[in-house]
Amino acid sequence: MDNIKFGEFEISRDFYNQQIANFAESFSYTSLSCEQAFKELKDCENELLKLFDQQAKEYFDTLDENTKKQILEKLRFFTVYSANYTGIKLDDTLNFNSQEWIDTIFSKKFSEMNEYLPLIIVFNEKEFDERETYRKVISFFRLYNLKKVAYLKAQNMKKNHIDAFYYALALEKLNPQSIIELNSEVTKDQENHEIGFKKVNNIIQGATFSTAEKVNVPQAVEQLLYSYQNNFGETYKDFLEEGISNEEKNERLLNICTREARFHIEFERIHPFSDGNGRTGRIILNRNLIKQGITPILITTAMYNIYTKFIEERDYKGLGNLIYISVSQEMARWVSELRASYKIEADSVEKLPFLK
Repeated sequence: MDNIKFGEFEISRDFYNQQIANFAESFSYTSLSCEQAFKELKDCENELLKLFDQQAKEYFDTLDENTKKQILEKLRFFTVYSANYTGIKLDDTLNFNSQEWIDTIFSKKFSEMNEYLPLIIVFNEKEFDERETYRKVISFFRLYNLKKVAYLKAQNMKKNHIDAFYYALALEKLNPQSIIELNSEVTKDQENHEIGFKKVNNIIQGATFSTAEKVNVPQAVEQLLYSYQNNFGETYKDFLEEGISNEEKNERLLNICTREARFHIEFERIHPFSDGNGRTGRIILNRNLIKQGITPILITTAMYNIYTKFIEERDYKGLGNLIYISVSQEMARWVSELRASYKIEADSVEKLPFLK
């Protein structure tokens, strides 16, 4: 079996890959931008649901085939007409007087709406109400297309976040160019996507400090990387060194988490990009943890206020403690799954640091 060393355990690569994949999926949803994109998608879905009338559909299903055919033809006409009204190119030659033309256009461009149309029919005292149905189709068509756009945006943002995370994991060493490429991967499908460091000075909403001037960003990033690679002038010992006490292991791990907090805070305060700084910084944070055999962490919505407070106050120890606690929780989850997968004995688990 292809095993790898991670922390104090030798685990299968399959297990490691599965844990990383599970984390990447969850990690993508903790981005505020991704969260907002999925909220927009959910809002569209909820608005669509308000248009659906299950009782109308059930009544429609009881009608004779000829009546159903006539109503569906009207619904297809309303859909194609709504599309044309909103500026969607349908065909070189418009022919709304031909049901055959309408059915062809509908089949080519809007056939996925077939399952929804019977849900938005309006019956008035069991009579088909064309006017109100047409109004409902217009609303449905607008929301349905907004939902498609929102879905694409949310899924692309999620995919880009995951792709960027894996890109970062593959990096042997961080440098300014690899960080630029990482940010570009995170933001590549966003409007006004820029490649490279920010071209315009920016701010962090709600922050009282100023981010780095655009002209100073390359040098600031270079200096931060140099300082990090030289441990900010301090000594950090291996928390997995054999023969040391659990207390010493925990202390060393906390020191490492504080070093990662320092890098992360300084990166966010530089704010080197026009967009995606938080996502890029948190991906780098997790990449650095994993490279040291430490489980990655999630900064959840519930943690966000205290997380931003630590950045605002340049509180390396505070964020270091938050990272340390989150690492402990994630490692506990890994250990639980390791127990189940590999039947690790309880006393072996006690050897792990940061679980007591």
